[in-house]
Amino acid sequence: MKNEIHWENLKAFITAGRAIFTVTSKVTENRFTFRVTMSKSKKFFYVDVLVGRDNTKDYKYIGYIGKNEAFYPTHADRPSVTAFSWLWSKINLEPDNPSRLIEIRHEGKCARCGRKLTVPESIDSGFGPECVNIVKQKNPEVVWM
Repeated sequence: MKNEIHWENLKAFITAGRAIFTVTSKVTENRFTFRVTMSKSKKFFYVDVLVGRDNTKDYKYIGYIGKNEAFYPTHADRPSVTAFSWLWSKINLEPDNPSRLIEIRHEGKCARCGRKLTVPESIDSGFGPECVNIVKQKNPEVVWM
């Protein structure tokens, strides 16, 4: 799949600092585009969901990921919040890869610095050639695909 994020790399991708990705249900075909950005203090991550047509401005805050890696939602009853909560719990609590249920794609920009990806290996990983080494150092437990 084009721009698909490997499950094994997903947590590092989401917490790289400037991640934008779309999660699509293979069951319902519902999809949500999330933007996860690091706070200026670098102590937590803001989680936003795309709510309009302008994919640069139309994001709404739905919660944050704290230092303890827990997701703190604003409104637990919203479908986008439920979807992100489910995804984040799968990443942190269950080793099963749910790729039979969902597809996850990045937007073609580095999740750490936000630059457009052009090298095939970078497009595959979601990180530019310099950023991938920095992210690998921060996440030595990840088996990089």
